[in-house]
Amino acid sequence: RSIFEHSPLGKSMTGTDGSLTVNQAFCNMLGYSRDELLNTHWKDITHPEDIELSEEMVQSLIKGEIDKASYEKRYIHKNGSFIWAEITTSLLKSDTGDLLFFITSVKDISIRRMVEDRLKQSNYLLEESQKLAQLGSYILDFKQDVWQSSEVMDQIFGIDMDFERNIAGWLQLVHEDDQRMMEKYLREEVIANKKSFDKEYRIRKMDNKEMRWVYGKGKVDFDLQGHPETMIGTIQDISDRKAKDSKLQEYHENLEKMVKERTKSLEEKNRELDSAMKVFVGREMTIRKLQERIKTLESK
Repeated sequence: RSIFEHSPLGKSMTGTDGSLTVNQAFCNMLGYSRDELLNTHWKDITHPEDIELSEEMVQSLIKGEIDKASYEKRYIHKNGSFIWAEITTSLLKSDTGDLLFFITSVKDISIRRMVEDRLKQSNYLLEESQKLAQLGSYILDFKQDVWQSSEVMDQIFGIDMDFERNIAGWLQLVHEDDQRMMEKYLREEVIANKKSFDKEYRIRKMDNKEMRWVYGKGKVDFDLQGHPETMIGTIQDISDRKAKDSKLQEYHENLEKMVKERTKSLEEKNRELDSAMKVFVGREMTIRKLQERIKTLESK
């Protein structure tokens, strides 16, 4: 009785008819007085959506399918809010096997559930944002030589769950003409010189062998001895941007070629014009000399 009354956890003894006898911690948790909860049916303070689960647990205990039930459910607070609780309950029987009552421990886990729900929501928003941006993420454990990847990253690389996720496996995905360059970059720049991974490179998708451009970023954490431990980063498919850049570069090159050809044509025309002007000027000078000669002769 002392343990029951003074436990920091909510405690209840529930009769086979569903009536309740509770301790003060249980009352404090739900905002009721003992008199208000005395002989109250457990269903009256249980969230309607969780009654079926509770009844299933009760029946499993009565049938002897389990000795103890552990699950999570929602209680209804006096103010109308819901309290998430972790339930541990067992059924006590008499020496003759008669059912006596259920003894239950109730732990308030509302804060934990709120944190979990927010974390799930944050993870959902992160996953959806990554899908919209086609941005995959990964974490690489250097010491175990294994990496984990997001769904988007698996799609970018065209790999399934059976793909061997280690450094050799990653190099296998790199375009065959870039493999030596990327292995050297990881070994000498990222690991030896402790630089962040920041590189655009080509890959060969595992599922259809299509060549794609990706942009990889990553931050490496080192231990006290300077050895790499983990790298967390992102992978983004930039093939469309690369294709646009290539077309833009081609356009600029063509434009530059046209400008050079036009400039060359104008220079040739200018040279022709200069030559014609020289001829014209020469003829003007000759005419002027002849006119001066005629005037001289006429004066004589």
